Amino acid sequence: MLVVIAIIAILTSLGLVGASRLQQSAQKTASISNLRQIGVLLGAHASDNGNKLPAPRAEPSNGKGGYDQLHWFEALLKIVYPNLSTADWRGDGSWWNKNKPVVRHPLVGQALAPATPSWWQPGYAMNTAIASNLGKGTSFSSSPSGSGPQTYAIPLGLITEPSRTPIVAPRTSWNYTYNAAQLQEPSLTNFLVAGKLTILFVDGHVESMLPADYTSRELDKMPRR
Repeated sequence: MLVVIAIIAILTSLGLVGASRLQQSAQKTASISNLRQIGVLLGAHASDNGNKLPAPRAEPSNGKGGYDQLHWFEALLKIVYPNLSTADWRGDGSWWNKNKPVVRHPLVGQALAPATPSWWQPGYAMNTAIASNLGKGTSFSSSPSGSGPQTYAIPLGLITEPSRTPIVAPRTSWNYTYNAAQLQEPSLTNFLVAGKLTILFVDGHVESMLPADYTSRELDKMPRR
Protein backbone atom coordinates (compact mmCIF):
# COMPACT_ATOMS: atom_id res chain seq x y z
CA MET A 1 0.00 0.00 0.00
CA LEU A 2 2.82 2.39 0.90
CA VAL A 3 4.54 1.62 -2.40
CA VAL A 4 1.34 2.37 -4.33
CA ILE A 5 0.87 5.65 -2.46
CA ALA A 6 4.48 6.62 -3.16
CA ILE A 7 4.07 5.86 -6.87
CA ILE A 8 0.86 7.94 -7.03
CA ALA A 9 2.60 10.84 -5.27
CA ILE A 10 5.50 10.72 -7.73
CA LEU A 11 3.17 10.60 -10.73
CA THR A 12 1.13 13.49 -9.34
CA SER A 13 4.31 15.52 -8.83
CA LEU A 14 5.46 14.81 -12.38
CA GLY A 15 2.04 15.77 -13.68
CA LEU A 16 2.14 19.11 -11.86
CA VAL A 17 5.62 19.85 -13.20
CA GLY A 18 4.48 18.96 -16.71
CA ALA A 19 1.39 21.16 -16.40
CA SER A 20 3.50 24.06 -15.14
CA ARG A 21 5.89 23.72 -18.08
CA LEU A 22 3.00 23.57 -20.54
CA GLN A 23 1.50 26.70 -19.00
CA GLN A 24 4.82 28.53 -19.20
CA SER A 25 5.23 27.47 -22.82
CA ALA A 26 1.74 28.76 -23.65
CA GLN A 27 2.43 32.07 -21.91
CA LYS A 28 5.72 32.48 -23.74
CA THR A 29 4.06 31.68 -27.08
CA ALA A 30 1.25 34.16 -26.40
CA SER A 31 3.69 36.93 -25.46
CA ILE A 32 5.83 36.33 -28.55
CA SER A 33 2.71 36.35 -30.74
CA ASN A 34 1.56 39.63 -29.19
CA LEU A 35 4.95 41.27 -29.67
CA ARG A 36 5.13 40.22 -33.30
CA GLN A 37 1.71 41.75 -33.93
CA ILE A 38 2.80 44.89 -32.09
CA GLY A 39 5.78 45.02 -34.45
CA VAL A 40 3.43 44.91 -37.45
CA LEU A 41 1.32 47.71 -35.97
CA LEU A 42 4.41 49.83 -35.29
CA GLY A 43 5.38 49.40 -38.94
CA ALA A 44 1.88 50.39 -40.06
CA HIS A 45 2.00 53.48 -37.87
CA ALA A 46 5.39 54.46 -39.28
CA SER A 47 4.13 54.05 -42.85
CA ASP A 48 1.29 56.48 -42.17
CA ASN A 49 3.37 58.99 -40.17
CA GLY A 50 6.44 59.94 -42.15
CA ASN A 51 8.36 56.78 -41.29
CA LYS A 52 8.30 57.63 -37.60
CA LEU A 53 7.50 55.38 -34.66
CA PRO A 54 4.88 56.65 -32.22
CA ALA A 55 6.20 58.67 -29.33
CA PRO A 56 6.23 56.67 -26.09
CA ARG A 57 3.87 59.32 -24.76
CA ALA A 58 3.05 62.22 -27.05
CA GLU A 59 1.99 65.40 -25.26
CA PRO A 60 0.38 67.73 -27.81
CA SER A 61 -1.26 70.98 -26.80
CA ASN A 62 -4.99 70.70 -26.22
CA GLY A 63 -5.52 74.34 -27.20
CA LYS A 64 -6.69 75.19 -23.68
CA GLY A 65 -3.37 76.04 -22.11
CA GLY A 66 -2.67 72.44 -21.19
CA TYR A 67 -1.70 69.27 -22.99
CA ASP A 68 -3.16 65.91 -23.82
CA GLN A 69 -1.33 62.60 -23.57
CA LEU A 70 -1.36 59.80 -26.11
CA HIS A 71 0.63 56.72 -25.17
CA TRP A 72 2.33 54.61 -27.82
CA PHE A 73 -0.04 51.69 -27.34
CA GLU A 74 -3.03 54.01 -27.73
CA ALA A 75 -1.69 55.08 -31.12
CA LEU A 76 -1.69 51.39 -32.08
CA LEU A 77 -5.18 50.83 -30.65
CA LYS A 78 -6.41 53.62 -32.92
CA ILE A 79 -5.22 51.52 -35.88
CA VAL A 80 -6.99 48.37 -34.70
CA TYR A 81 -10.12 50.13 -33.42
CA PRO A 82 -10.53 53.20 -35.68
CA ASN A 83 -14.10 53.84 -34.54
CA LEU A 84 -13.20 54.10 -30.85
CA SER A 85 -11.87 57.07 -28.90
CA THR A 86 -9.39 57.09 -26.04
CA ALA A 87 -12.31 57.38 -23.60
CA ASP A 88 -13.47 53.91 -24.64
CA TRP A 89 -10.39 52.14 -23.24
CA ARG A 90 -9.52 54.56 -20.43
CA GLY A 91 -11.40 53.66 -17.33
CA ASP A 92 -11.85 50.80 -14.92
CA GLY A 93 -10.21 48.13 -17.07
CA SER A 94 -13.41 46.46 -18.24
CA TRP A 95 -12.70 47.25 -21.90
CA TRP A 96 -9.29 45.56 -21.62
CA ASN A 97 -10.72 42.49 -19.92
CA LYS A 98 -13.37 42.12 -22.59
CA ASN A 99 -11.28 42.74 -25.72
CA LYS A 100 -7.81 41.51 -24.65
CA PRO A 101 -5.93 43.58 -27.27
CA VAL A 102 -2.45 42.50 -28.38
CA VAL A 103 -0.90 45.50 -26.60
CA ARG A 104 -1.81 43.86 -23.29
CA HIS A 105 0.56 41.25 -21.87
CA PRO A 106 -1.11 37.81 -21.46
CA LEU A 107 0.04 37.61 -17.82
CA VAL A 108 -1.72 40.85 -16.84
CA GLY A 109 -4.79 39.99 -14.81
CA GLN A 110 -3.46 36.50 -14.11
CA ALA A 111 -0.06 36.48 -12.43
CA LEU A 112 0.37 40.21 -11.96
CA ALA A 113 -0.76 42.40 -9.11
CA PRO A 114 -3.01 44.26 -9.11
CA ALA A 115 -5.18 41.83 -11.05
CA THR A 116 -6.87 44.77 -12.78
CA PRO A 117 -4.15 47.37 -13.41
CA SER A 118 -4.74 50.89 -14.63
CA TRP A 119 -5.41 51.33 -18.33
CA TRP A 120 -1.95 52.86 -18.79
CA GLN A 121 -0.31 49.67 -17.47
CA PRO A 122 -0.88 47.17 -20.30
CA GLY A 123 2.15 45.07 -19.35
CA TYR A 124 4.17 46.11 -22.40
CA ALA A 125 6.35 49.21 -22.35
CA MET A 126 8.14 51.25 -25.01
CA ASN A 127 11.87 51.92 -24.84
CA THR A 128 12.49 55.59 -24.01
CA ALA A 129 16.26 54.96 -23.95
CA ILE A 130 16.17 55.10 -27.76
CA ALA A 131 15.40 58.82 -27.70
CA SER A 132 17.92 59.43 -24.92
CA ASN A 133 20.64 57.54 -26.80
CA LEU A 134 19.88 59.68 -29.84
CA GLY A 135 20.51 62.81 -27.77
CA LYS A 136 16.90 63.76 -27.05
CA GLY A 137 17.39 64.16 -23.31
CA THR A 138 17.11 61.89 -20.31
CA SER A 139 14.72 63.80 -18.04
CA PHE A 140 10.99 63.70 -18.63
CA SER A 141 9.47 67.13 -19.14
CA SER A 142 5.74 67.63 -19.64
CA SER A 143 4.49 70.81 -21.27
CA PRO A 144 2.12 71.83 -24.06
CA SER A 145 5.00 71.36 -26.49
CA GLY A 146 6.56 68.35 -24.77
CA SER A 147 10.35 68.16 -24.54
CA GLY A 148 11.30 64.95 -22.75
CA PRO A 149 12.47 61.72 -24.43
CA GLN A 150 8.97 60.29 -23.97
CA THR A 151 7.57 62.84 -26.44
CA TYR A 152 9.96 62.09 -29.32
CA ALA A 153 8.52 60.30 -32.36
CA ILE A 154 11.61 58.39 -33.50
CA PRO A 155 12.42 58.46 -37.24
CA LEU A 156 13.30 54.93 -38.33
CA GLY A 157 16.08 56.36 -40.48
CA LEU A 158 18.04 57.28 -37.35
CA ILE A 159 18.14 53.68 -36.14
CA THR A 160 21.12 52.24 -38.00
CA GLU A 161 20.96 48.81 -36.33
CA PRO A 162 17.26 47.89 -36.08
CA SER A 163 18.05 44.23 -35.39
CA ARG A 164 19.98 45.25 -32.25
CA THR A 165 17.65 48.00 -31.04
CA PRO A 166 14.91 46.85 -28.64
CA ILE A 167 11.63 48.76 -28.83
CA VAL A 168 8.97 47.02 -26.68
CA ALA A 169 9.41 44.85 -23.58
CA PRO A 170 7.38 43.75 -20.54
CA ARG A 171 6.98 46.17 -17.63
CA THR A 172 4.15 47.38 -15.41
CA SER A 173 4.55 50.94 -16.69
CA TRP A 174 4.10 52.31 -20.24
CA ASN A 175 7.81 53.02 -20.70
CA TYR A 176 11.15 51.42 -19.85
CA THR A 177 14.89 51.88 -20.19
CA TYR A 178 16.02 48.60 -18.56
CA ASN A 179 18.92 50.18 -16.75
CA ALA A 180 20.42 48.29 -13.81
CA ALA A 181 17.77 49.60 -11.39
CA GLN A 182 14.80 48.64 -13.56
CA LEU A 183 16.15 45.16 -14.15
CA GLN A 184 16.11 44.67 -10.37
CA GLU A 185 12.47 45.68 -9.95
CA PRO A 186 10.61 42.93 -8.05
CA SER A 187 7.58 43.34 -10.32
CA LEU A 188 9.69 42.38 -13.33
CA THR A 189 9.88 38.80 -12.12
CA ASN A 190 6.12 38.54 -12.75
CA PHE A 191 6.83 38.76 -16.48
CA LEU A 192 9.51 36.09 -16.58
CA VAL A 193 8.62 32.91 -18.45
CA ALA A 194 11.10 30.15 -17.65
CA GLY A 195 13.30 32.91 -16.22
CA LYS A 196 13.36 34.93 -19.43
CA LEU A 197 11.88 38.13 -20.88
CA THR A 198 10.48 38.47 -24.38
CA ILE A 199 11.79 41.51 -26.25
CA LEU A 200 10.62 43.07 -29.54
CA PHE A 201 13.29 44.69 -31.72
CA VAL A 202 12.82 47.49 -34.23
CA ASP A 203 13.25 45.15 -37.20
CA GLY A 204 10.26 43.11 -35.97
CA HIS A 205 11.96 40.03 -34.58
CA VAL A 206 11.38 38.82 -31.02
CA GLU A 207 13.89 37.27 -28.64
CA SER A 208 13.63 35.63 -25.22
CA MET A 209 16.55 36.40 -22.93
CA LEU A 210 17.66 36.47 -19.33
CA PRO A 211 17.32 39.95 -17.79
CA ALA A 212 21.09 40.12 -17.31
CA ASP A 213 21.60 39.50 -21.04
CA TYR A 214 19.95 42.83 -21.82
CA THR A 215 22.79 44.85 -20.35
CA SER A 216 25.58 42.36 -21.05
CA ARG A 217 24.74 42.69 -24.75
CA GLU A 218 24.63 46.49 -24.27
CA LEU A 219 21.10 46.65 -25.64
CA ASP A 220 20.44 49.51 -23.23
CA LYS A 221 22.93 51.61 -25.23
CA MET A 222 21.19 51.09 -28.57
CA PRO A 223 20.88 52.76 -30.95
CA ARG A 224 24.32 54.26 -31.14
CA ARG A 225 24.75 57.66 -32.75
